[in-house]
Amino acid sequence: AIDSRFGTLDDVRGLREDAHAQGLRVLADIVPNHTSAEHPWFRAALAAEPGSAARARYLFRDGRGPDGEEPPNNWLSVFGGRAWTRTPQTGDRPAQWYCHLFDPLQPDLDWSNPGVRDEFEAILRFWFELGIDGFRIDVAQGMVKADGLPDVPDGVGPWVGGMSHPYWGQDGVHDILRAWRRIADAYPDRRLLIGEVGPTEDDKHARIARFVRPDELHGVFNFDLMAAAWDADALRAAIEGPMAAHSGVAAHSGVAAHSGVAAPVVWVLGNHDTPREV
Repeated sequence: AIDSRFGTLDDVRGLREDAHAQGLRVLADIVPNHTSAEHPWFRAALAAEPGSAARARYLFRDGRGPDGEEPPNNWLSVFGGRAWTRTPQTGDRPAQWYCHLFDPLQPDLDWSNPGVRDEFEAILRFWFELGIDGFRIDVAQGMVKADGLPDVPDGVGPWVGGMSHPYWGQDGVHDILRAWRRIADAYPDRRLLIGEVGPTEDDKHARIARFVRPDELHGVFNFDLMAAAWDADALRAAIEGPMAAHSGVAAHSGVAAHSGVAAPVVWVLGNHDTPREV
């Protein structure tokens, strides 16, 4: 359902019908990396014992050091500080820590849990069957963490590192998105998947292009223009890099013609995380 402050599912159906009558398509936002700390799943996890099925939906871990007083690893939150928050004491065991790559009120889900994957696939099907035309996927390069949750190498920040980074762009992310694409393709009318993908390593354009292979996402956000200085050379580089990575994108159509990528570059000029463009 949707929050009653915003209406009802019948209102969603009406919005879809009105939009389609005007030649518009309606996308919804889906957030697979984390939930709210107010979500019933997380409330149940906090109330459950370590090792329980409720906690297995999230990344709960014992701490390091005496009595588990140190976080499980050195991961940093994108919003600042460490990416772990310690829970209240439960029973006789030391309190555990839970992972949040963003705010502590946004606990990360554990995508190695089949129940998490099944739940999100059911969510996709529900909204597709309601008539939603597609999804904008939040933090589409997140979700999967490296086995064992290893430390980030010294000097590597929370946004960089490419495939060597333990919580961005892991190979398993592509398996999830391919499964989602199969669901989207099962519907007779076109359903669209666009990812918010923002790696910052040197070869980012090549890595971003991996997300828009023919069996994966239809498009990914490109933030280069948003981050570029007000300078002709900087703006030119911000355009030419993504265009080249999309393998010869035709200027008149925005569609790649070869090299295994068939997606336009989805330009982003601003968003809620940055000052709005004039």
